[in-house]
Amino acid sequence: MYVPPVVPSRPHNVRLNDETGVCYNEARCRSARTAGGTRGGVGVAKRTKSGLKRKRQAVKRTARNQAVRSELKTLVKNAREAGAASPDGLRAALRALDSAARKGVIHRNAAARRKSRLVKRISRAGVPA
Repeated sequence: MYVPPVVPSRPHNVRLNDETGVCYNEARCRSARTAGGTRGGVGVAKRTKSGLKRKRQAVKRTARNQAVRSELKTLVKNAREAGAASPDGLRAALRALDSAARKGVIHRNAAARRKSRLVKRISRAGVPA
């Protein structure tokens, strides 16, 4: 399973997310002041030390969860395509769904629903009509 690299600590004027152009640090950073371009807290970057730490954690967690979700989709797709011919593929997909639910990447009811639909689809495909 792919684990994304840890984002290193950066000085305040270096952007963490170059696509959006938002600096997640001090109020003195120009991109933090102009992010969103609106008032009322929308687009305002984090300013406190704890807020900065939460933002760093969120960036890491988002990357890690995205990798888990991507792997999950791949395993479910492979199990669906293989059908009843490959019980190992189905087992791997079910195990990955359980693991993602346990880690909190997806909700446990969502995992149960996906498992139910996958097993039902594969068992339906395995029975000749």
